[in-house]
Amino acid sequence: MESDTGFAETRAAREAWEELGKRNELLPPDHFKDEIAPPSAYYDHTSHWPSPGPRRSGPQSRALQDVVNGCCQGWAERPTGAELYKAFRSEKPTARELALLRTWFIEATVGQLLEAWAQQAYSDRQLVKSIHRIGFSRTDLPRAAHRIRIINSWAVR
Repeated sequence: MESDTGFAETRAAREAWEELGKRNELLPPDHFKDEIAPPSAYYDHTSHWPSPGPRRSGPQSRALQDVVNGCCQGWAERPTGAELYKAFRSEKPTARELALLRTWFIEATVGQLLEAWAQQAYSDRQLVKSIHRIGFSRTDLPRAAHRIRIINSWAVR
């Protein structure tokens, strides 16, 4: 009788772990839109200021540059937001581009992920492709898993 209880507990724990894994698995890129944000979606952290800064989109995205400025200070050759922008589009990213993409996924806030999209830095599909490239297709790291669940909520199919 005791072994039946132990088996049931083990099975329940395994099923709970598998369910957790399903929720932490990033959907394939083709589940996401490949369109860049329309100009009307633009915003940045200065948008609500009385005198907002100039619009910076695409390779000049303020969100990309803010994360690079804050998180890549110790790099021997400091990257730029434009370099990160290019990394999102690279079919065969270099080790440096992969490091930049990893920095973006780990360090950017969810607000910055959205802000960069609104600044036409990438499409949802480009973001998801980059996350798959850096090896975060599936994770049990709580912070990364939370991001994956949020990003999966943007899927269109």
